[in-house]
Amino acid sequence: MSDSEQERETGVGATSRLSCPRGFEGQERKLPPETAVSAAPRAVCHRGPVPTWLRDEWRASAELLHARPMPADGRRRVSWLRPAAPAVILGSASPNPFADTHTDVVRRRSGGGLVWLDPSVSTWIDVFVPAADPLWHPDVSRSFHWLGSTLARAFVALGIQATAHTGPYDSGPSDGLVCFATLGPGEVVANGKKLVGISQRRTRQGARFQCVTYQRFDLGPLARLLDPAAATQVLGRATAWQALGINSSPSTIAALLMDAVAATSGVDKVGI
Repeated sequence: MSDSEQERETGVGATSRLSCPRGFEGQERKLPPETAVSAAPRAVCHRGPVPTWLRDEWRASAELLHARPMPADGRRRVSWLRPAAPAVILGSASPNPFADTHTDVVRRRSGGGLVWLDPSVSTWIDVFVPAADPLWHPDVSRSFHWLGSTLARAFVALGIQATAHTGPYDSGPSDGLVCFATLGPGEVVANGKKLVGISQRRTRQGARFQCVTYQRFDLGPLARLLDPAAATQVLGRATAWQALGINSSPSTIAALLMDAVAATSGVDKVGI
């Protein structure tokens, strides 16, 4: 995931029968039905007059998780998203080659290529930065840099030599079709391979960064879209933390990445 989509409206749909997390008050009618909010947000305080982070956790179908409204409270937020079942995630402008199959397919509002999201071997976190925040950057490409640097440092702490890509977008051997065969600004690389994919959605409220990393990388149903040679090339562009010697679970990596993001003050705009 690497591109960004500029949007103006955030209305999503039916009333949720569950309570809203802090910051979504008044938007109950925009929350999808059956959205499971399993952990209340927690403020992470920093010394000095800097913004604080709220943390929350959501469990629902991938479709409902992607349909969440943007926060309306102007607060930074880092969220752990736990899909109830595997799904193919399309970018906002991606083709849908699975229309005539039984594969669960979800279209996200951010750009980028196709993602196979299996919650048993992947970690998905979202990071929201309000438009008036010190971490906000008007340049879409540069706006990824602070987050990529932050996530890379979290993996470095585990002993992985990870860095954030600051060069231009590279569409890779699948010509942008498969997310983890591409490389965009801010995305995290280890041993020359993509470890964390990041996409972005920007609205008047702020920017939502959607980040995915894998315990084990597998093309899943995306493999049927590629000939064997192309599939081999795509697999050569992606990596996973288990392949790099880290045996942590997806929940442990989620906590690690959320802690790293929540420790970011942004006053000095490190990595921007």
